[in-house]
Amino acid sequence: MSAQDLPLPPCQATGGVLIEPPEFVIPALRQDIASLKAQNRLLQQLCESLGDFNRYHASEALGHYASDNEAFLHYVFNGGKEAFDKAHPTG
Repeated sequence: MSAQDLPLPPCQATGGVLIEPPEFVIPALRQDIASLKAQNRLLQQLCESLGDFNRYHASEALGHYASDNEAFLHYVFNGGKEAFDKAHPTG
């Protein structure tokens, strides 16, 4: 049974501020943090795949200036994701 399945207890009124018990708030915060970490990881990979270093090597391989799509595909198919996973292990 998850915290979302449990009925919500009445909030304690404290000076006009409603406070929920930590056993309901902490799991939701942990889930939010995990979601933000995953989004952050995707943004880091996107920045790396579209960055100057990768775009330079993609352009060299293609023989012309690499578009965003070409740079991203070069990153994916030439070991960029694996290198990223080694440099930034999930945790």
